[in-house]
Amino acid sequence: MNLDSLETLLSSHRYRFSSERDLQNGIDEVLQTSGLSYSREFSLGVADRLDFLVDGIALEVKIKGSLPDLIRQIARYARHKDVREILVVGTPRWIPQVPASIEGKPVYGLRLVGSLL
Repeated sequence: MNLDSLETLLSSHRYRFSSERDLQNGIDEVLQTSGLSYSREFSLGVADRLDFLVDGIALEVKIKGSLPDLIRQIARYARHKDVREILVVGTPRWIPQVPASIEGKPVYGLRLVGSLL
């Protein structure tokens, strides 16, 4: 699985959610249906837990929060050897503003629109 394929897969679905957990559950269903091998709530250590890890791609789901908080969070993730790329998926307006790389690892943002309840 590469990042482009994962982005295409996730963006081709509409999600019905009212919370971050609901969106995570919807993404989980899409990943299961696709037959991909992935881990949910993947632990990188005591303080760091990825929403999903898909073939070295850390998938972080956000429906609220701030860009600076997200950057601090994914910078910690980027320091781990299990993470080769990071994909932030969610609804905040700032998602397209994620930096192109952190700690030398590529970062991408996929803003979902038209999926809110």
